[in-house]
Amino acid sequence: MRLAAFWKNPLAGIRARFRAAPPTRGSYWSSTDIARFFYRQCLDREPEPDALRYWAGRLDAGEDLPAVYEEIRTCPEATTRLETSRHVGGRSLQTGEVVRFLYRQCLDREPEPDVLPYWARRLQTLEDLQAVYREIRTSPEAVALRGPGRLSPSLDGFNEAEIVDRFHQLYYAEKDGWPKNTLIGYPILQCPFDLYLYQEVISNIRPACVVQTGVASGGSLLYFACLLDLTGIEESVPVIGVDIRLSSLAKTLTHPRIRLIEGNSIDSDIVAEIKRMVCRSRGLVALDSDHSQSHVAEELRIYGELVAVGSYLVAEDTNINGHPAGIGFGPGPFEAVNEFLGQDTRFVRDDALWRRNKLSFHQFGWLKRIRE
Repeated sequence: MRLAAFWKNPLAGIRARFRAAPPTRGSYWSSTDIARFFYRQCLDREPEPDALRYWAGRLDAGEDLPAVYEEIRTCPEATTRLETSRHVGGRSLQTGEVVRFLYRQCLDREPEPDVLPYWARRLQTLEDLQAVYREIRTSPEAVALRGPGRLSPSLDGFNEAEIVDRFHQLYYAEKDGWPKNTLIGYPILQCPFDLYLYQEVISNIRPACVVQTGVASGGSLLYFACLLDLTGIEESVPVIGVDIRLSSLAKTLTHPRIRLIEGNSIDSDIVAEIKRMVCRSRGLVALDSDHSQSHVAEELRIYGELVAVGSYLVAEDTNINGHPAGIGFGPGPFEAVNEFLGQDTRFVRDDALWRRNKLSFHQFGWLKRIRE
């Protein structure tokens, strides 16, 4: 069955799994797996041991799945929880938070004070969250903001943008997924789509330097250095990484292009040292350090000067704070980019670069310099 149908009806997903795999040991969800799933779905917690045995026993006795699910879903605890909160992106949120999240995601702004209670009341009456989400997302303001092309209905009532955003949220939140990717033994905290875009950009613009703020374990720095080698760019072109505290693993990087600096990326002495290293050349800059709006805004202002015309200033992780991932982070890179573009007309968003992949961890943050 398709993902959209599973999101609308989790029971159908379980039934489909049962149909695909006969009930033999190890090939299907056990009754305890199903009981745990129902508790997480309806109560946002694990069942007590006695309750787990009780519900698993009823399922083992052949009781109908929808009947068990409905009994858990309508129990007093679940009803009370739903009256005051909704489950969004893996978290239980108060209805007011949900409305604010939907407005930020669909309209890139906060709801008006007199509008917030209206939507909150609708959610408190247990109105379908997807219906409220679609109503806000297909409003004239949202259509004008994002363009009608991304709002065409598809896949059992879910439009393309909703499916992409939901996948983005699930993928980003998977702690055992992309955060465990490595490059030649060094963790590389990037979406594979973005790594592909970086190699395309470096191949096309052939930067005179690459600067990254926020080094972590050093995987991205090593990736940039290897790309410069593969594209035949002069060995003198440096890859400079600055971090407020360099990790022990990053300090083991030995690639001859890599230069490491420890310190605050917006400190004047650190900036002066970077400028000395690049010797007045300009190239590609990736910002991946402190993700608070104020810090990123200052980095954009400072490091924009190191970007060549035709090259990119990349504000990484613009997807957080509900754009659409990292719900509840607070104002960060996305908000800093909006602030920066309102002040500096030398840069524009190059959304066409990442949209062909449907998503980017840095979506709306690939900023291309178009003039001196």
